[in-house]
Amino acid sequence: MRVSVSSLLAALLAVSTPTPLTAQDPLAVARSYLEAYGEFDLERLRPFWSEASVFADPTAAELGHSPAPTRGAAAIEATLRAAIAPLLDLELVYDECFHAGGQAVGIGRLRYRLAGADFGPGYDDPTFDVRVVSVLRLAGGTVLEHTDYTDLSGFWGRVAAARRADAPPVFRTVGLAEAQELVRAATRPALVLFAAPGCLACRRMEVEVWSDPRVVAALAAGSLALRLDPRELEAAAEAYDVRAYPTLVWLEGGLERARLAGARDVRAVLAWFASPVAETGEPPRSAQAAYDQALELFTGASDPARTARALAEAWTCIGASAEATPLLRWLRRERLPTLMAEVARDPRGRRELEALLVGLPAAGPGLDEPAELLGDWLTVLQVLGEHARRDAWLAAALASARGRSALGGEPQAFAWLVARERWAEAGALADAQLWNHWLARHAGLPVGEPVADAIPAPALVHERARAADELATFVRALHAAGRTAEAEALAARLAAGR
Repeated sequence: MRVSVSSLLAALLAVSTPTPLTAQDPLAVARSYLEAYGEFDLERLRPFWSEASVFADPTAAELGHSPAPTRGAAAIEATLRAAIAPLLDLELVYDECFHAGGQAVGIGRLRYRLAGADFGPGYDDPTFDVRVVSVLRLAGGTVLEHTDYTDLSGFWGRVAAARRADAPPVFRTVGLAEAQELVRAATRPALVLFAAPGCLACRRMEVEVWSDPRVVAALAAGSLALRLDPRELEAAAEAYDVRAYPTLVWLEGGLERARLAGARDVRAVLAWFASPVAETGEPPRSAQAAYDQALELFTGASDPARTARALAEAWTCIGASAEATPLLRWLRRERLPTLMAEVARDPRGRRELEALLVGLPAAGPGLDEPAELLGDWLTVLQVLGEHARRDAWLAAALASARGRSALGGEPQAFAWLVARERWAEAGALADAQLWNHWLARHAGLPVGEPVADAIPAPALVHERARAADELATFVRALHAAGRTAEAEALAARLAAGR
């Protein structure tokens, strides 16, 4: 068989030249293109562009850049080079891609730090972690149009939260006695907010609701807005019969007129301001009802976004409720994170669960935050699979005496150290409440509480079987840390079976 030189050269060129996929497989073309775009690999992107190709990013205007489209392969490449030049730690991953109506759509997450950024007073964290939608119009193996839409709302929410540090507070923080005196003397309605520092739902309302200009204007128009000092929150909650956080109580002449309990959005709060005699919309459900609905949606394989919202609501509702039963508290700690992690595998569910972190700095909460908030933040990162972010925060926190003190009762911190065989540090960190939990399980008691049905019986049996190994871990860690007396006392109780 004779092969001409021209045929051989053509074959070699066909192998060595990157060529887009054919028009018969537009979804494969889109995926190949978005993979290269996500890595900003210009060598792989060039074959997809022609002189007729157009790139546009309408949301660039929100960051002060030109939203005008760029036409032609060379111009698009130059635009992308200029765009990524100031970006640090850049990462773009597409978790969804589909083709419909002659267009391909990719949905992903963009993470980067912006060098030299200045977004105003109070904000010094130029970190972006945002959703991106890329819409492509294809013709064969060519991308004729590429339009990016970036959801910057979460980023601007963080900027606004930081800026509020320099702004007058919407609510005046007062103690219980002063609040009662001001309410009695007020000649206008008084709105008293009960919000716990460790409440994620309270933090979210702080960012999304109490900073909204419409809500700020409504509060300033004709009411006395007070927030109970967190140091007196327990006594104040008892005085006003507050059973969940956040709660907003409307009082006139010292008497309660109405209250709004549970997390609400701007629309619901404004509607309640207009008619506070009764709560507008669906009243807040009990912690038990919230869990029941979430479980029903999960087992029914419902829409992932709706299921994730229900699970997040149940998790926050139980955490904020003063009347949650031991069973519900156990479900929040042991069961709900597992269900949320399962739903978070779907991008639609993940987006809903990420909202649990609204109101917290991108770098994580400070060590002066309440212990329950630190634990919740670590749990949400675990649910989202943000292991590198969690590990970096724990490593930094545990490197200081202040951090070790703040995390002494946090089981995730102890487990993190044990997993890395840092036994002496784990033993120095361990708090008695951690091993007391497993002593109770070893003795067959439900979480150490005198409630026979605190957790399901099968779970109690399972955890009782784990208890000996868990307690042995504590004994080893305490010995490594030189806490010999405590280690021997715990070992003796373990040997005695109590």
